[in-house]
Amino acid sequence: MNPRMTRCAASAAVIFAFCAGSAAQPLTDAFTYQGYLTESGVPADGLRDVRVRVIDETGANIVDQQDFDSVPVTDGLFTLQVESDPQVFNGDKRFLLIGFRPFNSIANYQFVTPLQEVTATPYSLLAKQSQTATFALSAQSAQSVVGIDGHSLDSSNGSILDAVFVANNGFVGINQTNPGAPLSIGRFGVQNEALINLVASSATVGARLWTMGVMGDTSADVDDHFSFKIDDTGTPDTDFFIELATGNVGIGTNAPTSKLQVEGTTSTHILTITGGSDIAEPFTVTGAVDPVPGMVVSIDAESLGGLTVADGVYDTKVAGIISGAGGVNVGLTLSQEGTVADGDHPVAMAGRVWTWCDADANGPITAGDLLTTSGTPGHAMKVSDRDRAGGATIGKAMSSLESGKGLVLVLVNLQ
Repeated sequence: MNPRMTRCAASAAVIFAFCAGSAAQPLTDAFTYQGYLTESGVPADGLRDVRVRVIDETGANIVDQQDFDSVPVTDGLFTLQVESDPQVFNGDKRFLLIGFRPFNSIANYQFVTPLQEVTATPYSLLAKQSQTATFALSAQSAQSVVGIDGHSLDSSNGSILDAVFVANNGFVGINQTNPGAPLSIGRFGVQNEALINLVASSATVGARLWTMGVMGDTSADVDDHFSFKIDDTGTPDTDFFIELATGNVGIGTNAPTSKLQVEGTTSTHILTITGGSDIAEPFTVTGAVDPVPGMVVSIDAESLGGLTVADGVYDTKVAGIISGAGGVNVGLTLSQEGTVADGDHPVAMAGRVWTWCDADANGPITAGDLLTTSGTPGHAMKVSDRDRAGGATIGKAMSSLESGKGLVLVLVNLQ
């Protein structure tokens, strides 16, 4: 094929290769030149003759030249092992000039312009596209050079372009070509794919896997919807888990149902609770009326571990007050699921709780009065008979109720 009659484009990368062998062997003076050659837009195949010239800082004087006959070109890719005198690359500015012609031809070499400058760290070189030469280096074609793209790395087989991308500001993107941070990782629109996997192993634990950023679809199970997970393979539970959709954190579980769920024993020096003010246990509560927050409850002799709405005066079976009335929430709940130490209604055993009281049952209630059960279901009244109050006292009133029925703030103190 007559090279003068054919438009060809090539993109090239120069990689300095280290000599294989023992650590004591010196580096060679050779470097690897890898290029990509197309003819009429189609990757070239077959043999080509190639001439490599090293040009000095003036851009005009040839300081070194080597010819390579019958260079194999496969799917556009070719590789040259260029030997150069050590004095050629002596610290002065140098350029490469590459020429091509058909194999075993007597035609002149067609050189690619502009010149390619050899930089101080010449891991890869790219030239801008030339519009004047029959053979041209094209930056637009550079992604076809497997693995190297001047400012980025492609996948080894060339199927994914810009797998690692370095922006002009130095930000690095992995599977992103517009990184918004010094390191940006991930692909948009891809589900069930981890962003980062860190794997370590030990003789005692086995493999430990740290995974960040998996996005599952709505049809997947919850284990596919996490943003961070630490897991020891071979153990039944996940060590640490953050659920993507809710932000719930699980320790020892991959299905946390609250903001923090710990399966196991915890230890702390100080615990500050800011969402409630009483200590409660959950109970199953029955009664002549439906139990609601603020009602006084007593032990139900007919139900093991259960309670009933209190409906008698000075009831020595009084057990506490259902939490949650007046906008004051439970501070701490003590329970054991699946046993008699569980139920639907949190009952305050200590702390401050708004309580339904009946001021008409035994007179007006003022702050400081002792309170006990009344004949009004679920309501407290003030203590007037100290002899009967023993074992039937709920706690002390912290607010007043002049008459009728209403909520009184009570400091729970069963006695």
